Amino acid sequence: VKSAKDRAFEAFETHVKTIRNAMKIRDFNKIQSQFDELTKAMAKGKNVINQHGGVPRFYVRLLCDLEDFVKSSLADKAAFKKLSASNGRALNRMKLTLRKHNKQYEAVMAQYRANPTVSSSESEAEESSSSESESDDSDDSDSSSDSDDSDSDDEEEDDESESDSGSESGSDDGDDDEDDSDDWASDSSSSSDSDDSDDGFGELKGRARWLKKTTTVKEKVVKDKGERAKARAEAKDAATAAKVAAEATGTITKAIIPEAQLNPSVLTRKMNEIVSSRGRRGTDSKSILRSLEGLSRLAIKFGPRVEIPILMHVVTAMFDLQRNMDDYMDTPSWNSCASYLDRIAEVLDGSDEKWTLGTLSADVVADDMLSAAAAKGGRMKAAAGAEGASGAVDAVAADENLINPETGERETADERAERQREEKEAAMSPEEFHTIPVVGSVALFMSRLDEEYNKSLQRISPHTPDYIVRLRDEAKLIDLLAKYQNYFVRIDNEADAAELAQLRIEHVYYKHDTIAEQVARSAAF
Repeated sequence: VKSAKDRAFEAFETHVKTIRNAMKIRDFNKIQSQFDELTKAMAKGKNVINQHGGVPRFYVRLLCDLEDFVKSSLADKAAFKKLSASNGRALNRMKLTLRKHNKQYEAVMAQYRANPTVSSSESEAEESSSSESESDDSDDSDSSSDSDDSDSDDEEEDDESESDSGSESGSDDGDDDEDDSDDWASDSSSSSDSDDSDDGFGELKGRARWLKKTTTVKEKVVKDKGERAKARAEAKDAATAAKVAAEATGTITKAIIPEAQLNPSVLTRKMNEIVSSRGRRGTDSKSILRSLEGLSRLAIKFGPRVEIPILMHVVTAMFDLQRNMDDYMDTPSWNSCASYLDRIAEVLDGSDEKWTLGTLSADVVADDMLSAAAAKGGRMKAAAGAEGASGAVDAVAADENLINPETGERETADERAERQREEKEAAMSPEEFHTIPVVGSVALFMSRLDEEYNKSLQRISPHTPDYIVRLRDEAKLIDLLAKYQNYFVRIDNEADAAELAQLRIEHVYYKHDTIAEQVARSAAF
């Protein structure tokens, strides 16, 4: 009957032999599976290991060899490419497994690497490991009988001979027979002596047994979360103060376009540049919306022909924030979008000059986008080495070499575009001048706004105050539908007028007049 020590030792030996054979043929799948089983066996036999001298030396040597083998295999890129997909994955997993597993054996592995003593019997055992794995199990029975004999011999020797035999057998620990006798002493008193003298590393023999051991104690530094939060707040305050100081000295500016260069042509060019970046990978839709909103505020003083096209792009950008069918526009965004559409309706019917909206063809829009992108790229290259805003403008003008045919003076691209715009508007008839070419359709915008309102009512719980507040926006929606219906009636567009009239009826047909008046007063309040 084999003892628990013998059974555990044989299981360890079997896994070690299999792993070394797999290392010779570079079978990393086998190495991974066998190493996992060896780790489980070591964890299962933890009590036996602690009772008989600590971690076996052959296990420490295997860890060192495996670590070196995995590093060399990963360093050889040519050989790594020749591995199969499963073998490559197993090699990467083995690297991560060893990195995590070997942390608890760092001290033992460092001592072994400092004195890697290998005896002749150990090297012979390595050379014959592959042949022994293919041979019969008769050698295992012989090794077990030899180990029993060596154990009985150790019990008969006194303390002095016991220490001498231990030092002599340190060079023979690679052999399976002598590993059993040296690493697994059956005498409980000798194991306790080795634990006291070697601090749990009784498997170390020879010169390493008598070297002075240095114990390093790492103190864990406990970081105070309050101090870290305070440091982050101080860093944020410092960054804010630096930014304010830079703005005060004029180092940086928040303006989208310098005030001196602001004109309708510059706004139109900037709008085309921003719109051309829509839908590209890595582009933030919210930043595009903020930029277009800033342009719309700057365009108010240049009249409806400049303001209305930018507002149409703003509304389109707001609808772009909803990525899928389940998303709905939140209440603040919906109200903001409704205010932009109300501004367009106010311009179309709120003044003595009756403006109308025209439609830009797809070819014209594509040409504008391409020319804006090309002009932006050319200006960036021309102004790359210029210093300051004026230097960049001069560099662009010098590169393009534009001459005003009327005055014969040099002009920039923006100045030429503004001159051509003024000449074009001067040649227009009153009807053409009051027709604003835009991208998009206000009828489709109103249908989408109505759809977003209905979706929000479906998503908001009717038992919350938010639902009651949301119902007040219906009066605003009905008012917008009425304004655009009147606009389409004025321009004799019966199809869009009928569509908006149908949307109005869906919101008012079920209401009594008194209820509708109360809702309108509540919305106005």
